[in-house]
Amino acid sequence: MDLEKIDFSFDYIQVKLMDNEVRLKIQEELAEIPARVEKEYFGRLQRVHMITELYYGKIHLKTNRETAHHLDTLVKNSSIKGVVKLHKDKTWHYIFDHHDVPFAMRIEPIDEFKA
Repeated sequence: MDLEKIDFSFDYIQVKLMDNEVRLKIQEELAEIPARVEKEYFGRLQRVHMITELYYGKIHLKTNRETAHHLDTLVKNSSIKGVVKLHKDKTWHYIFDHHDVPFAMRIEPIDEFKA
């Protein structure tokens, strides 16, 4: 499937943020890790990150017939529900309206994590 043949747009965007109370609790717990254990555990990993924001909303895809055929197969073989498909002026439009599945996120490295 050629993604260059798909136009994306987003609508009704909502964000879920990690609130400061949670950030403070995590920061406190990270501070309690002894330096030796922190170095041993985190030293084995490239970089440790934490998701602090999730973005939700409607995703609109506009594509041609060939790509729509591939999308139909992918949607049919997935557990995605509530997809709206429209055909108009030789283009196929798909609308994914999922407020329980994020389409984007913000991640922060643990070593720079501050509340």
